[in-house]
Amino acid sequence: MTEPQKQLVAAIDLGTTKVAAAVAEATGDPRHPSAKVLGIGVERTQGVRRGVVRDIEEATRAITKAMSAAHVTANTTSRAIAANVAASENEL
Repeated sequence: MTEPQKQLVAAIDLGTTKVAAAVAEATGDPRHPSAKVLGIGVERTQGVRRGVVRDIEEATRAITKAMSAAHVTANTTSRAIAANVAASENEL
């Protein structure tokens, strides 16, 4: 019998001084959800100032390194990532 596929969740937090990334396995049921953290990654960045992305290449580099580190420590990869960027001057 095959093992059921894990429901993975990946997320990033883009801050002024660092990018934090996490990969977790969604567990529990919809009424009582929880997550088991499988891997994390942190990378310093200088691409964001006062909550605004000022250097997209630097921010992209930091995001890529942090997410790669999270995937390595989790021993997995993810296809989709949820991102939260809280700033008033950024345009998506």
